[in-house]
Amino acid sequence: MIGLWIPIGALTVAVLVLVLTPLLRRRATEVGRNDYDLAVFKDQLAEVDRALGRGLVPAEQADARRTEIRRRNLALADAEAAVRK
Repeated sequence: MIGLWIPIGALTVAVLVLVLTPLLRRRATEVGRNDYDLAVFKDQLAEVDRALGRGLVPAEQADARRTEIRRRNLALADAEAAVRK
């Protein structure tokens, strides 16, 4: 009977280690909200350029979109600077 419980106990410990290791490990690089927002803004600017290149958006509308994206980027930078003060 003990011959059965030793492998069951060993398997239980192995499964617990496999399940709990990712949960207990800290992330090596945590991406901040501002870094994520900055990446989104860069991606949006690239998308506007691609749409303009394909002729899907008129130049005036592309300029307006770029201006809006840059305005939000500056607002993010201002908010970040205010938090650091």
